[in-house]
Amino acid sequence: MRIQHTTKLCNYLKKVAFGIVGLSAMGAGPVPAAEGNIFGGPIGGTDIRNAYLPPAPGLYLGLADLPGGASQLDGPNGKPLPGSTFNFKYNITAGFLLYEFPSQVFGGSLASTMQFAYVQQLAYLNLPPVNRTEAKEGWLDIYTDVLKWSKHVGSFGAPEGRAENGRPFGLTIAPAFSMILPTGTYDPTALATPGKNVTFIIPNIAFTYLTRPLLPIGYATEFDAHFFYDKALKNPFTNYQTGDVVSLDFAVSQLIGHWQVGVAGGYGKQITDDYKNGVLVQPDGKRLGVMKLGPVIAYDIPQLPLTLKLKYLTSLSQQNLPNTNTFVLTLATKLF
Repeated sequence: MRIQHTTKLCNYLKKVAFGIVGLSAMGAGPVPAAEGNIFGGPIGGTDIRNAYLPPAPGLYLGLADLPGGASQLDGPNGKPLPGSTFNFKYNITAGFLLYEFPSQVFGGSLASTMQFAYVQQLAYLNLPPVNRTEAKEGWLDIYTDVLKWSKHVGSFGAPEGRAENGRPFGLTIAPAFSMILPTGTYDPTALATPGKNVTFIIPNIAFTYLTRPLLPIGYATEFDAHFFYDKALKNPFTNYQTGDVVSLDFAVSQLIGHWQVGVAGGYGKQITDDYKNGVLVQPDGKRLGVMKLGPVIAYDIPQLPLTLKLKYLTSLSQQNLPNTNTFVLTLATKLF
């Protein structure tokens, strides 16, 4: 019985490690669990300016670097798994393209995006009799907003007109149909495989509300929320079916000159169970939960044009997940 129990726990730990890169790539939130805990969403998560598209049509380029790591694995009760030692370090280099179409649809702007990323990682797991160190690198799966539509829908208590950055006061919404495509480097024997071999379907909607400054500095205050519903298809190699996850990314920030400074975070919760070969995965269907929070700061250089952004997210709580901490440094500019 002891050997059987230890084997189950070792397998469980491996499944947790299996999805860490997917969670770190998400950054804050956004989110399904897959064969070991994947939150499906854009690389680095979402935060400020969530519902906005660029002010002019064209092709835009973004680059990002995401160093981070984890030092423990938490179980379904939100506490470290007993007897385990775990360390994980990674660096993700990412690029993304956004194309905003020249014509408007129903008074709103329309765009498509695609994100690529390459990860280098080092994982260590110790739970006797398992003691394993693994270095691995490869491509993450592609994330794409197949179509995203953005429209300013009204002031809703904010003043009429525009702020100094040219954005309209009031509420802007941006529903989107997004996906994660199984294009990454897949190794089912690895502690943490970069690609997951799973397709995610992710309907989502973002809200950005801009109003007069609520603090005695700057020219505006911005509130952001981004809701995701993640549906994973079955992994055809392992016959593993990940449960559905709902998540929320959020941010509150102050605009001061060319600066935007605030707090960002994310919350995700798995609402259906994981199954393998039609059998419930233990413990508790591998249901995930996570809460992250941290500062975000952005700086615009309009004459280039170029935007720089830095974000740090740390885990406040998690269930069936590691305690990842991630820096996200991005720059974005218009190509033409």
